[in-house]
Amino acid sequence: MSNIPLARQLIAKGRRLISKGLALMTRAPHIRKTRVKMRRMTAELAEDIRDYERKHPDLSEHEIAHHFNVNAGRVSEALNGKH
Repeated sequence: MSNIPLARQLIAKGRRLISKGLALMTRAPHIRKTRVKMRRMTAELAEDIRDYERKHPDLSEHEIAHHFNVNAGRVSEALNGKH
């Protein structure tokens, strides 16, 4: 014979357990652990990088990046007009 009240209790208990289990499966939000060390690329900085490269054509992108405290990829983007 069926026992609907008992079935409802078991389902309710299962829902609570599932909710608790799902809560344990979520991750905490990402928190930046170190401060940002590089400068943000702005239009003015990109123009400064292009001017500096014209004045010092013998320098590598890595050396220019070190001078402006940005990474070499940003220097490449500035020199190729992507910024």
